[in-house]
Amino acid sequence: MLIVLTGLLIPLISYLAYKAGTKPDFLPINCVLFGYSCPHDIPVQGYYDEKYKSIYDLFLQNFKNGLEVGAGLSVYVDGQQVVDLYGGWKDPKTKIPYTNDTLQMVFSSTKFLNAIIVAQLVEQGLLSYEERIATYWPEFAQGDKEN
Repeated sequence: MLIVLTGLLIPLISYLAYKAGTKPDFLPINCVLFGYSCPHDIPVQGYYDEKYKSIYDLFLQNFKNGLEVGAGLSVYVDGQQVVDLYGGWKDPKTKIPYTNDTLQMVFSSTKFLNAIIVAQLVEQGLLSYEERIATYWPEFAQGDKEN
């Protein structure tokens, strides 16, 4: 009997330890282990062009899978906005919804976009890498800095 129990318990404990150790950051442990108290009724607002409904579905699934707490997403195609979504929670404990006015910390996540934009402007002849920043942004030169 002990061998049978051990043969059942070891795989079960291993499975539970694996699930607990690999759970997404924003998913309750009881959802991961037992399938209850999983996120539902997640508020998502905004709009999307029907051709891009799959983006809405993926956006919502991110919350259900515990990969996001609150987020916003905007997608442009050929200069036209086709998706503008925001959802989840600003504060999951108090259930304050994430809205289009919720401030988001982005840290350095936009540096690569700025670099691409500057490179395109240089390519178009509108900026030069050799020119001082103050040439384009005079206020930047305050406090004895020019570049």
